[in-house]
Amino acid sequence: ETTITPVDGLLIDAAVAFLDSAHKEFATFDPPTGPASVGGPTNITAPQFGDYAAFTPRWKWSVGAQYEIALGGNAGSLTPRIDLAYQGDMHTNPINRDSNLIEAYTLANARLTWRNDDEDLEVALEVSNLFDEYYYLSINDQSTGGQGYTNAQPGRPREWAVSVRKKF
Repeated sequence: ETTITPVDGLLIDAAVAFLDSAHKEFATFDPPTGPASVGGPTNITAPQFGDYAAFTPRWKWSVGAQYEIALGGNAGSLTPRIDLAYQGDMHTNPINRDSNLIEAYTLANARLTWRNDDEDLEVALEVSNLFDEYYYLSINDQSTGGQGYTNAQPGRPREWAVSVRKKF
């Protein structure tokens, strides 16, 4: 994580996460009668991670920037801000199949804030999911386990808001 201010009024913040996991032994099961075991004979190996673990993206990062612009006189300031956030591919089941893959996505948010000269009042217009990206937060694939269904939770669509804040 980092936050830098290279020049007056400009603020840049960023964060990155990388997960590089190594697995030596996996839990396995032998359907339909065998309980979970480690290293025993089996028909199906439960975790088939490939090169990284399920339930966790290998890469995540975010970056944001804002610049405060003085409007002069008693007009206060205007601060535009943009944020980008990325999440890499993530499987939602230890048995990695295409049907439980949340594909990588990048979201953008934007905000424009006016602050008065006394800095005790601000009005902001913000847009989340600026480019209206369609993405999933979770997927539950039970179609291969005999239950016969799959459900998923999509992420929030583009939304906008106006906020007012007053300090007393």
